[in-house]
Amino acid sequence: MDGHDLVKPTKIKSAVPFVTLENIISEKRNITAMFISSAWNNTTRSSTVEGKRVAKLEGDASFWRGAGMVVKLTLPLIRVLCLMHGADKPQMGYIYETIDQVKETIKEGCNSRKSEYMPIWKAIDEIWDGHLHSPLHATGFTFLIQAFSIQLISKVISRSASAFYVVWSV
Repeated sequence: MDGHDLVKPTKIKSAVPFVTLENIISEKRNITAMFISSAWNNTTRSSTVEGKRVAKLEGDASFWRGAGMVVKLTLPLIRVLCLMHGADKPQMGYIYETIDQVKETIKEGCNSRKSEYMPIWKAIDEIWDGHLHSPLHATGFTFLIQAFSIQLISKVISRSASAFYVVWSV
């Protein structure tokens, strides 16, 4: 994997698994090459239960499909949250537009299948309506970002995990 770390830090700790999953997907070719190499087969880890389980998972096409779906559905949100946590806080109008764009990206990622994207849209809307969409949003914006981030990531993680399980079990 050319010396690149799969796990990369991010400002939002709850986003690390999704960014890591994105990195794993981007390194699929190298990971596959690793597991079929003689170097892997000569390690003690390759003969452990965990090593065999990971090697088997790497060869499972449904894992890669499910991982791709999770990344496709969560990374747009994570990128917005990172933007919102940045040093230069964007104006509220920009955030409104960006959230709408994220929702459309998620819809496209689900091939416009309402049964797949609506649970995620509902999670976004619940947090958005409950915390950021009010007359006081300008003054409370800085204080609400942390609560929004944690709750949104938590809801999306649980809903994405459910979607991932559905994809995985197909």
